[in-house]
Amino acid sequence: MLKPALGALLAAIAMFMWGFVYWGSGLVDPFAHVSAEAETAIGEALKANLTADGVYFIPDSKVGTEEEWMARMGQGPIAMMNFKSGGAPPMGMTMAQGFAHMLVTALLLAGLLAYVAPAGTYVERFRLVAVVGVIAAVFAHLGQPIWWHFPWSYAVLGAIYDAGAYAIAGAILAYFVTPAKT
Repeated sequence: MLKPALGALLAAIAMFMWGFVYWGSGLVDPFAHVSAEAETAIGEALKANLTADGVYFIPDSKVGTEEEWMARMGQGPIAMMNFKSGGAPPMGMTMAQGFAHMLVTALLLAGLLAYVAPAGTYVERFRLVAVVGVIAAVFAHLGQPIWWHFPWSYAVLGAIYDAGAYAIAGAILAYFVTPAKT
């Protein structure tokens, strides 16, 4: 019990470092950027027109008839926004929450590995976690361009990051989640 938990902790640390390198290095930037003037104007328009925190999709399917909405979809523009009127916590808090999320994920993966593949070889245990990661990344990210019209580059970069994080976790967890000694 202690060995898999230690493995999950080390896996979460490694996943966190992977995120720091992947997203924090500046080599990967999936976002489009606007000028300072455009950012200010958009921010003011959002504050003036959105009344509650939430995820908004423009054009809104609840405005007008279905035919009108379909016409607006075809004409564009299309936008999906995560709106928080009061901003977000400082980056340190976000990092702590992100690490906690990675730790929970690594603990769940350790539990899966202990349940499904404790008697397999290191490579088999690693492969299981890596394949679970690829499946999760494909499902979670590659549907975004289809359903929400995100750019494929954004979705693919997110999928690569997630698959990489799972592979890193798998490499560590496969070492710590081993057959019980009899």
